[in-house]
Amino acid sequence: KSLYAPSRFLAEFTSERFGRSVDVLHTPIFFPTDIDTFEQPDHIPKPYVLFFGKMTVKKGILVLARAMREFLKTRPDWHFVAIGQNSEAPDGRSMLHHVKTILQDYLDRVLCIDALPHDRLLPIIKDSEFVAIPSLADNLPNALIESLYFKKRVVATTGSCFEDHLADPPAGILVKPNDALELTDALFTMAEMDELTIAKMERAAEIQSNRLSPEAIVPNLEKAFHAHIMRTRNLEETK
Repeated sequence: KSLYAPSRFLAEFTSERFGRSVDVLHTPIFFPTDIDTFEQPDHIPKPYVLFFGKMTVKKGILVLARAMREFLKTRPDWHFVAIGQNSEAPDGRSMLHHVKTILQDYLDRVLCIDALPHDRLLPIIKDSEFVAIPSLADNLPNALIESLYFKKRVVATTGSCFEDHLADPPAGILVKPNDALELTDALFTMAEMDELTIAKMERAAEIQSNRLSPEAIVPNLEKAFHAHIMRTRNLEETK
């Protein structure tokens, strides 16, 4: 039987755990064709750093809050927008409570929003300056694919899936997981980036997005599934 995983990180983990060969097949995401007709958000001050995804320790929301505290301290014109389902922290309190406690001195520039439908989320991604996805470990999250689709620069972490889609060409900055100091430096670097470097990263994001597009992925899926069907038939015929 064939085994597939949507990222190199999960493929290697599964292979080591079960001693099986695992191929990487990305999962395509189909974007609406009428994105330009979606209502643009007018209640979110710009510029803003965006986080979107479930608010959990694994997704890095707490380390990001600590980094944003240092960032907002010396960037009075910037804002932080966090969108996603709230969750319970290890101490039983809500994750949102901890985020707001960490950022209590800057809540006038922090906007936390519950999970949104795509017609409201996508315009907010499109209008962001850059996106932060500081997961402690991850498996090619939709947040990355959606950010690259809008040619957004991304701050993410090493050690799981992000190197495959941000490093060559570089469409963002990679930092060590759960490292608030390194993450803070990356936020400052993004904010201080000159227009030429921004344009290069946005072009790199477009290239990375094209690699993850349905037009690029679906033929690979069809080829892999066809090969699996043929192998299965050959095995049955030899029985």
